[in-house]
Amino acid sequence: MFQGLSLDQAPPLSVPLRFFLTAPLFAILGGLHLALFGADLLDTVYSGPVIAWVHLWTLGWLAMVMFGAYYQMIPVMIGGQVPLPGLSGWIHGALLVGVVLFFGFFTAPQFFPAWMAGLTLGLGVGAFVLQIAWALWRVQGESRPTLSAMRLSLVSLAVTWGLGLWLLAGHAGWGPSIHGTARDLHLTFALLGWVGMLIIGVSFHLVPMFYITPHFETAQATRILRLMSLALAGSAVVLLLGGGHWALGFPVLFGLAGFVLYLF
Repeated sequence: MFQGLSLDQAPPLSVPLRFFLTAPLFAILGGLHLALFGADLLDTVYSGPVIAWVHLWTLGWLAMVMFGAYYQMIPVMIGGQVPLPGLSGWIHGALLVGVVLFFGFFTAPQFFPAWMAGLTLGLGVGAFVLQIAWALWRVQGESRPTLSAMRLSLVSLAVTWGLGLWLLAGHAGWGPSIHGTARDLHLTFALLGWVGMLIIGVSFHLVPMFYITPHFETAQATRILRLMSLALAGSAVVLLLGGGHWALGFPVLFGLAGFVLYLF
């Protein structure tokens, strides 16, 4: 069952565990916030409280889980070595504090200035991107779909991180204007690029290992990643050029073709 996994290269348990143990706390906080203020959250779409609540899940829960998973998967699945493993503790702390400050800024800005959230999240996520990029691009050997997917996912995370800081600066009134294009690009690279690419890439390796499906052929997996990449890049181009919703249909077709090929 564990063929293809290098369990002897797994990092110390404390490295991913701190992320996995913290994530449920933000999920509970998000659920409580929805239970107490659900009517206000559902009343407006892009208000401060809604942004705060959404990022309890995306940064507090999802990012915590995925950051911990990166630390676990890189040495175990693709044989890479993450440099400076002790840095993970600082990254975890910065992400933890940053999410709290981010939530505070959008719910009580008089007590939580935006620069504090931007600084902690900027340093924490930025350090993570650089650390994991160093590990992924130093992996030697043949081209593997899982490795390619993880690299694409990390690039998408870097774009999501940059756009997120830009949007936060706009909400703080520091100059950048908040507009639909930046927001839509932020969402696209976060969901389709960062989360989608990582889930699909890891499934190439793990799903056949548990005898759920036959082994993914490298050529087929490569075609899936190319179609998803075309969908992501095409959507970005359409949004940047100000194309209408009809124009988004073309890159969406690439993404749909990739998902269909992945499913069958």
